[in-house]
Amino acid sequence: SSLATDITLYLEQSLAALGGNNISSSKFNKLDAEDALMQHITNKRFRKWRVHDQTIEKARELVGRSIEEKLALRFTYNFGGYKLWSLPNFPHAGWEEFFMLQHYLSYLLPIAQLHPPGVVLDFLSNDVIIADINNVDDSYQHQYLNAFQQLIDFFNRQTPDNLSVQITRMVPDLYPDRASFDTDFEVAKAKVRAKLEALSDEQIQAKLPKSNFNICWEGREPWHELPEEAKTKRMYESLLGAEAVGEVSRRQQFDKGWQSIRVFSTPFSTNIAIGTTKASITKFWTGTGVLEQRDPQFVPHVLPPKRFQSVQEKLVEVNLSMEGLPPVLSTLWVSQEKL
Repeated sequence: SSLATDITLYLEQSLAALGGNNISSSKFNKLDAEDALMQHITNKRFRKWRVHDQTIEKARELVGRSIEEKLALRFTYNFGGYKLWSLPNFPHAGWEEFFMLQHYLSYLLPIAQLHPPGVVLDFLSNDVIIADINNVDDSYQHQYLNAFQQLIDFFNRQTPDNLSVQITRMVPDLYPDRASFDTDFEVAKAKVRAKLEALSDEQIQAKLPKSNFNICWEGREPWHELPEEAKTKRMYESLLGAEAVGEVSRRQQFDKGWQSIRVFSTPFSTNIAIGTTKASITKFWTGTGVLEQRDPQFVPHVLPPKRFQSVQEKLVEVNLSMEGLPPVLSTLWVSQEKL
């Protein structure tokens, strides 16, 4: 169809743009290079929220050191390392990951062009605990991470040699095995449990729907058959695990060492928040990728589950045959109305 042809052309052009020929940075002396890099790192075309002063300061320090020591600049994105079980693409990576990578690499490309030692975007994955806290089968984790890695490999083939993406996994990259991770995880859980116990019942109740959203009740084990009180306890334990995974010591070192600039879809005090695509802020592993046709342009979105369900009837499913695309991307949801 002509729509499929237009979309293929749009995708080919946006991928070609990621191959941007390297600009020689010899015309920047140290000062100019540092300022120019900071301009791109905090670029308002991508950034959706104000960045805390301390974060800018730390980023500038890292940029200065990277220029001086000719080191690659590392950007880290902490993510769940799974696909939400209730999504149509579960357990695969799909257009939501594609659109997110397209967006983040467009943001990082000018930085790599100004900094010859290069740029690495590192996704730190929490997949080690997901099967336990979300009650999904371990095999789904492997399927998801393999599919995500395939997409990353695809994008790494499009970008200049000094711009690349990788995944760092809690086990085996930060911890050699599950047992050494679990030892630290128990310590982290005890700390988080103490924090949670200091909260009021209302505050705890407000946090539980997030666990409910992530848990697959009819999953690896029949949690849907549990009495209500036991279900609430499962949600509490799931919340505890999700909060504690960020507190394990080697993850803390990874995050807090300021060896990297933290990026994410939404703002925290220590990161630069650039959304998921230009138009979306839904976390890519909890949403569905949809392309909006907005003549003469296309606008990529990642829609949260309820929003996707509310527009699904109006979407057109388009078959694509584009060379090199992983098979999971052979069909794409397209909206011909404004999203």
